[in-house]
Amino acid sequence: MKLPRDVSGTALVKSLRRLGYEATRQRGSHIRVTTQRDGEYHEAIPHHDPIKPGLLSSILKSIAAHHRITVEELLKGPRSLMQSRSRRSSSSHTHVLNRSLIFSILSRAPSVSVALITLFFVRGSVS
Repeated sequence: MKLPRDVSGTALVKSLRRLGYEATRQRGSHIRVTTQRDGEYHEAIPHHDPIKPGLLSSILKSIAAHHRITVEELLKGPRSLMQSRSRRSSSSHTHVLNRSLIFSILSRAPSVSVALITLFFVRGSVS
C-alpha cells in the first residue's frame, strides 16, 4: 500500500489519538506519544513537515505490530488513521470546527451560547 507523502509530525500525532495515544513529552524536534491500549507503548514522532516516507513506514509498522494488526488495517480500518488531505473538503472541516466551538461555548457559558449559536445558524456556517 502506498503511504501518503504529505503527513506532518503534528498531523500524525493528532491521528494517533484515535488509537489512544497521547503526547507525553517533547524533546527537541521529537514528540513522544504513549498509549495504554494493548499494554504500554511509546513511539517517538519527529516534528517534521512532511515526514519522509521511509520513516513514516517504519513508525506505522511499529505501531501496527504493537496493536497486532497490519499497516493496511491501520490505514484503512473503520477508524482509519490516515486521511489524505485531498479527501477533506473545506466545508466539512468548517462544520467540525464550528461544532466543536459550539460545544466549547455551551460548556462554558450557557446564557451567552444561545446568542452565539443563533449567529452561526443565521449566517449559515453550520448545516
